[in-house]
Amino acid sequence: MSDEAKQFLTLTAGGKTVVVVVSHEVDWEASPRQETVVYAGTEKSLNATWWGKKVK
Repeated sequence: MSDEAKQFLTLTAGGKTVVVVVSHEVDWEASPRQETVVYAGTEKSLNATWWGKKVK
């Protein structure tokens, strides 16, 4: 599920659900640096952070 106006996604894996924020950022690993889409979120009950970026 997503909400484009609020820029978040709801991800589900292994029966667990986490909400992450989606944003445009600069890919710090690319050379030369380029714009990409990133996401990040936390979920206390999973004791974990979720993050990632779009790669080509």
